[in-house]
Amino acid sequence: MPKDTTGKLKFERSVGCRKIIQNVDGNVSVVRECAYSGGKMHGMKRMGNRGVRIFYYQCETDRCNAAKTSAPTGLASIAVLFLSLLLPVLMVL
Repeated sequence: MPKDTTGKLKFERSVGCRKIIQNVDGNVSVVRECAYSGGKMHGMKRMGNRGVRIFYYQCETDRCNAAKTSAPTGLASIAVLFLSLLLPVLMVL
């Protein structure tokens, strides 16, 4: 697990990984960070005011909260590029 290099926990070893899913009026964002305090937080929910919902997840194994690969997005980009190059040729025919 990585170590913090700034702040109060400088050079402390993390005890796990944390993923925080924030939903503010339908706009969802995901924050991934190191956890420096223990405790089980799988799906712990916090409600804020005016449509704010936050879910906390914490785990202890390496890469346990890793983001999914974006390979399909890369393939879609190649398909769009291919079609944009092919379209002028088809327009001439």
